[in-house]
Amino acid sequence: MIETPLEFQSDGTTCRGVLYTSDADSKGLPCVVMAHGFGLTHASGLAPFKEAFCNAGYAVFAFDYRHFGDSDGQPRQTLSPRKEVADWLAALNFARQLDRIDGSRICLWGTSFSGGLVIAAAAKDGNVQCTISQCPCQQHSSLTAFHQPRLSGFHQFSVSGF
Repeated sequence: MIETPLEFQSDGTTCRGVLYTSDADSKGLPCVVMAHGFGLTHASGLAPFKEAFCNAGYAVFAFDYRHFGDSDGQPRQTLSPRKEVADWLAALNFARQLDRIDGSRICLWGTSFSGGLVIAAAAKDGNVQCTISQCPCQQHSSLTAFHQPRLSGFHQFSVSGF
């Protein structure tokens, strides 16, 4: 797996992540954008998922929220669902602009707390082709305020060919 460290801006704060691809030359790849759940970083146990997606022909852009991991932001270790949804949207828009990525084939992948965040971000964005929400936390009022009015437009999608 090829790892390319990258950074993007979210509301004026530098967030950092890594683009994972199976080789250095592929173009037009569908992309899975992922981040970890409650208080963890993309380096915390997501390797099997990154590898599986890359082995299946997808690029993976895994990032850390502001205030966590490699990303900037003070104070450190500060959890804010609204800011994290904004970070998802910034990461999504950043991934869409990458030369190696087909910006029309993007999936958001989240687990635990980020499982709820990806639903909120996808609903707010309105153009996400696929979400994978593993064991989502959806009870926080900051999350439900974002996606409740838009959920009626969501349908089940197959991961292949998103």
